[in-house]
Amino acid sequence: MIKFLSISISIGSLLFLTSCVAPEDVSHTADTASPGASVDTFSSASSSEEASSLISEQLPKPSIPNIQSPDISIVAPNGGEKFTMSSNITIRYKISNSLKKKISKNMLIELYLLRTDGIVEGYIGGVTDISKASYVWRPEKLQHNGGLDTTEQSPGPGEYRVLLLIRNKTPSNGIEDPVDILTDEFDTFDGENILIPDGSKGQPDYAHPFILPLLASDVSDAAFVLQ
Repeated sequence: MIKFLSISISIGSLLFLTSCVAPEDVSHTADTASPGASVDTFSSASSSEEASSLISEQLPKPSIPNIQSPDISIVAPNGGEKFTMSSNITIRYKISNSLKKKISKNMLIELYLLRTDGIVEGYIGGVTDISKASYVWRPEKLQHNGGLDTTEQSPGPGEYRVLLLIRNKTPSNGIEDPVDILTDEFDTFDGENILIPDGSKGQPDYAHPFILPLLASDVSDAAFVLQ
């Protein structure tokens, strides 16, 4: 009982001393402030939050989130390069040994040209030898899905990124599609999967897309220029 009483008296004394010191500290703070100004910690915190929010809004946001597998990566081109349509562009990439073991004969390893908003511009080509770490391509040879066959046509001048992906072959009514590549100007890469708009009603429905899952993928960190 004596110990509890002693602790209560000590706490009471500490609270009393604190209450005596606090007003003096506040008055000192007020004295150092500019005339007519008031100390408002809540307003200061609110102003800091507003400033941080404003800075965050002004920072550039990536159009394609970078959430790809660490087992696969695009090495080059990876942003800032400039090429002509007749250039021989060497696309370099890495595929880990652990990922190579998961690749079966029913899978495709493909390279696509993407617009900066993630829409597929065209098909660069397929990787048939996973022991190699590069692919040479000319923009004027960009392939486009024509349904029953493919056509070659240069993309328009502008900024693009390279998409490397691994996926299963797409069956259609029990057989493979005549052209099993993504459809340019419609299909979109969202950073993780391929979004294919529903075209059953004659017009592409982007609100309810078919999701094509990928085993792994990576996209250039930044855009390069084709001119």
